[in-house]
Amino acid sequence: MKNLTLIALLLFMAGCSVNSKHRNVALHDLGPVTFAYTQETAPTSTIKVSSPTWLSDTRIYYRSLFLTPTVLKSYTLDRWIAEPGELLQRRFSLIKAVQGRVLQIQLIDFEQQFDAPERARSSFRFSAEVFRSGSRKPLGQRIFSYSQENSTPDAAGAIKSFSELSNRAANDLALWLDTLNASAIKE
Repeated sequence: MKNLTLIALLLFMAGCSVNSKHRNVALHDLGPVTFAYTQETAPTSTIKVSSPTWLSDTRIYYRSLFLTPTVLKSYTLDRWIAEPGELLQRRFSLIKAVQGRVLQIQLIDFEQQFDAPERARSSFRFSAEVFRSGSRKPLGQRIFSYSQENSTPDAAGAIKSFSELSNRAANDLALWLDTLNASAIKE
């Protein structure tokens, strides 16, 4: 009995030291804004971003297309500081406002995809609809799609690409809204 207690104590102590270099979960956002169409005043338009249920958390998702293309996994030690839809809403709210407009965005996907163990890319898609305030008839609809190779095939590479892609998406969205606004003025 004494030997069993000693063995149990040694196993317990060994188990405590195995993971002694525990790494905390790192929280990430989309980084600094680097697009040209930022606004200088408070927004006068409304931007609503919605996401599918599976994107309504803070996990950073990836998919191994070469191995199990239907299985979505997430990183354990890296997370978004907020769900991707909220991060994009914050990013897109910095776009120069289009007076009296409502912008509705539906996030379709937001994930890292591995084509091979050493090659990954970040990709996301969303649909956008613009309405006059108080109207149900859209002024414009469009699907935006982005994909970029990661500098490294890991969470850091995915985060860097998502940051760059979100800036590009904000710029493209601003240009599209300007085009719609110019068309509305001509009418």
